[in-house]
Amino acid sequence: MPESTKLQAQTTAEDAALVEVGIQNSIFRKRPHHAVSDFAFQEKRVEFPQAAVNSGQEFSFEFDKEGTYLDEISLHFTAPALTGLVTGVPTYARYGDFGALQCLSSSDPIRFTYGSTKINEVHPDEIFSRYNFLSNEEKRYFENLMKGELTAAQRNTLALATQEFVVPIPTAWDGEGNQLPICGLANKLKVTFRFAPAAQAIQTDGTKPISIAYTNVFLRYRLGHVTGSERQQAVAPTFNNEGVFTLFSDVTKKDEPVNANAMNTVNTLGLGVDLTDFTGPIRHICTLIRESSSLDISQAAPALYEINTTYLKNLTFQVRANDKTLFEPCRPDYEQTEQLRKLFNCTPDIQQAYAWWDIDPQNLFCASGHISLANFTNPRMYFKQSANHPALVVTMLAFRWNWTNVMNGTYTSIWK
Repeated sequence: MPESTKLQAQTTAEDAALVEVGIQNSIFRKRPHHAVSDFAFQEKRVEFPQAAVNSGQEFSFEFDKEGTYLDEISLHFTAPALTGLVTGVPTYARYGDFGALQCLSSSDPIRFTYGSTKINEVHPDEIFSRYNFLSNEEKRYFENLMKGELTAAQRNTLALATQEFVVPIPTAWDGEGNQLPICGLANKLKVTFRFAPAAQAIQTDGTKPISIAYTNVFLRYRLGHVTGSERQQAVAPTFNNEGVFTLFSDVTKKDEPVNANAMNTVNTLGLGVDLTDFTGPIRHICTLIRESSSLDISQAAPALYEINTTYLKNLTFQVRANDKTLFEPCRPDYEQTEQLRKLFNCTPDIQQAYAWWDIDPQNLFCASGHISLANFTNPRMYFKQSANHPALVVTMLAFRWNWTNVMNGTYTSIWK
């Protein structure tokens, strides 16, 4: 048997400068306890002034800016029982799966604005996409908030009484060191929502009401408070010629209708979807593939977040620009599973296709990789199916790196 090879570090006189000795560099050196300056968190709850908000209605909240930092934002509302609201002789009446998201408009995203300036938009589809990359424990928690992963029978039962829905809102300043010094703004930051039409929120074979009223609508968020001197230190850099830049990740959304069997083609690459709309440094692209009928709110049971995985299990996708391969051919139910497990340390649900260029997607305070599709000619994502399929809608969510800037009391984002 050959002798095993031994690997070891060789240190010589030339390496002396790299090696520190003495008790002060020993792991046994006595170290003082670490103490941090005083801080406190304050839970804030802002009630919407109307007793009820109707489906289809737009509504907004402003954030108090007496705190130093702002995080953990969520929208809360109570949906009415459907008994009596759905007429005719229905055999079922319920809200869609992930009802909290399906009750929100799919065409008007959640908008963060500062005065007339748009800071960020959050699509309900983005919240669903992010949910799929959570740890198993976090998934159960989010499912409880949004009423997700429930059977039709369970949702029929729940719809007999009122239900409280909670929508956790990702923000532009998530990530260590990216906190927004909200007290440095001259005016208040605002977030705007719109409820979806009742026809989108409800699944029934009866007659849907034209409108439904949501009650107990409020916004919950958390303010961080520090000492007066530290507050001044946080705000002072925002009042100079450069201000304070903060890294964040925003999302551009594109819906692409696909004719029946268009992906099951003799073309070697498959069906190509144009990516030139995605500007800026793209981190990754998450793709939801859904039947057109499931997004049609004129149907009895629109199902925005009940993903039929059949079309993903027979799928191969890739990203190319003419003869250049920008993301290698991949299958969501095969290579993708192990890739996502390593990237996100989760048990991935095969509910979307995922192309990435950031090597550490959970790291939100370091731009760990991206691709600028504008630098390539004719960038496309190709989809190749091995089975027949009905008319589909391919929803592409391009996560990109972006930066906000707080300067002299104003708040703007760099990429629009």
